Amino acid sequence: MKDFSIKKILILVTILAVPGFLYYLLQDKGKNRYRPLPFFGPKVVAKTFHSVRGKKIPDTIYHQVADFKLLDQKGEQVSWDTYKGKILILNLFYTTGNNFGVTYVNKAIKAFEFTYGKNRILNFVSVS
Repeated sequence: MKDFSIKKILILVTILAVPGFLYYLLQDKGKNRYRPLPFFGPKVVAKTFHSVRGKKIPDTIYHQVADFKLLDQKGEQVSWDTYKGKILILNLFYTTGNNFGVTYVNKAIKAFEFTYGKNRILNFVSVS
């Protein structure tokens, strides 16, 4: 009877310890083996940082969209200054057509808006 309970305890410890140990190895020793996409244009190092496993890595800015001036649906002029200090999700899409791509993108933007629409820092802009 005593051997039976020791076997149960060993099995339980193994079931609980092995996945935890494997998770630790993946988090500590695991590496991303994907090749990064190439960047074109000048690289500018930003003043902000992000941390990876305790190391500070400077952020980089590769592309910046030039200032623009467009008219909104009310006929008022909109530019980058309108959204200064806010996060901008810009949706450039083709409104004519009834294909899967247009429908899929519109559903995705609607889902983003449903999830993050109450966030005052976040702005959704669609240009067609």
